[in-house]
Parts: sequence; structure tokens; C-alpha cells
Amino acid sequence: MKMLKYILCLLLLFPVLLSAQSREFKITSETVFKDNDGNIITFDAFNKLTSGTGYEMSPKFDDAGKLIEIKIIKPAVDVQYLPTATSSNGGSFLETPSFSVRDLSGRSYTLSELRGKIVVLKFWFTACPPCIKEIPELNLLVDAYRGEEVVFLGMSTDDAAKTQRFLNRIPFKYNIVPNSKSLADQFLVFGYPTHIVIDKAGRTMDVFASSGTGIYQKLDKAIRKAMYGDNAVDEVSYKDVIKDDLGNRIPFENFISMANSGFYIPVRRVDRQGMAYILMKRIE
Repeated sequence: MKMLKYILCLLLLFPVLLSAQSREFKITSETVFKDNDGNIITFDAFNKLTSGTGYEMSPKFDDAGKLIEIKIIKPAVDVQYLPTATSSNGGSFLETPSFSVRDLSGRSYTLSELRGKIVVLKFWFTACPPCIKEIPELNLLVDAYRGEEVVFLGMSTDDAAKTQRFLNRIPFKYNIVPNSKSLADQFLVFGYPTHIVIDKAGRTMDVFASSGTGIYQKLDKAIRKAMYGDNAVDEVSYKDVIKDDLGNRIPFENFISMANSGFYIPVRRVDRQGMAYILMKRIE
């Protein structure tokens, strides 16, 4: 069966384009989603299984032509987007398609020239409700990493004029690149929004589909992992030794306050005596 390319936006009642039939159908609250084994799964689970990866899917329609079921068949072998290499610490990563793009302000970005920086891509379009819903979180993320070697690119699949009209109403602090549909295809993006984190070596480390909430924490964790590797901190407890950037030990209550301020990132360190501690590194 030919590949059916779905533009999946994480909102029920959103139109879905089935390219094989060149007809438009709608995902509704009655649409059933199934995995490869035929088990019924949630729409969010379905999107996570298919976003960023080429899949063959089997749709089922009622007598009136209404879409009632979509089942994942298997990954399409010719377009799999899976880990293709292994990093020095044993972690897997994905090969990143080369790209050269220009944002709405005329600044150009080329993957090869971005080496040494962490690149965060968001593939989105202006009529996608969950893409819009998460923008306040993403604006806070940009603020949190201001001054760091992190580049945020908002890859809009709409043209420049339509994208700019949207930005006039809803500010988005990413560097916005219009007309990005072809690049989305290169990255095998099938769900919107999709977020991709590329490390300093130009390797794709993480791919996330987002339902519009909680994306700050996911991307923050991925960025810190790309930035600090094994020194990145996921959890901190009152039992940990925590220090400020002057080397002074601070109580756990101060850590909570500093972490919530958005101006500090916890990083694992070892002192001269070989004792592990957590440094609250200030974001410049």
C-alpha cells in the first residue's frame, strides 16, 4: 500500500490530508487509532509513534466515506528515521539533513556553520492550535538560554507573508524561517508541532512531538543533555550538595528558588577532593 502522508495536528476535529486519495477527511472524537498489533491507543500515543518517522498506515472508512480508524502497519523501510550511529558515550543519534535557510529578518543559517552550537528546531504552521498553544513556554525557553550557544529556529511551513501576519498578532521569540515544508520533508516530519534538538557536532539527539503543554521541560532537559552530556542534571534532592557559582554551599530551599527563577541551570561537578556536587550555573 502506498504511503499515506498525514498532516497531524494534535487536536481532534482537525482536517487530515490523505495524499493517496487526494481527498480531505477529518479526525474526530470517533476516530479509532491502533498500533501495529491492532491495540487501540490514544491519539497522543499514535502521534508520538508516527511523528518524525515514516510509517505505512491503514485507514478505514464507513459507507459514507468518513474516516473511522487509522492503524499503524509498520515503518516504511525506505524512509525510516532511526538512530544511525553511536556517540562516544554509547548514546545513539540521528544523521541530520544538511540545510541552509534564511529567517524573516534576512539572517542565514547553515548546518555546517552552526557547528559548536546547539540548534533547536520547531516545525509548525500558523493554523495549528497546539503549535500556537506552546509558544508562551517556548518564549520562556528562549529567555532562559539567552547568552548561551543555543540557536532556536521556528520552521514555519507557511509563506513569509502569512507567517509574518501571525507574528504580528502572537510574538514568537524563535528565529522564524518561512516556507519550510521541503525541509520538514527532509527531516521526515509527519506531525506538527515537531521539535528537534541538534548537538554541537551537528547530530540530531532528540525528536519530540508536542501536544502543546510541558514542552519546556522536555526541551530544557534535551538542551542540557546536549550542552553538558553526562553532567546534565535531571533530578535534585535535599540530600545533594548544592553550590552557587561562588562555590558556597546553599540550602535546598535556595536551590528551589534559583531553579524557579529561570536564571540558573544545575550542572554536575566534582571538587578537588573528588566529592560530587551540583553547581547552580548562572545563565549569562
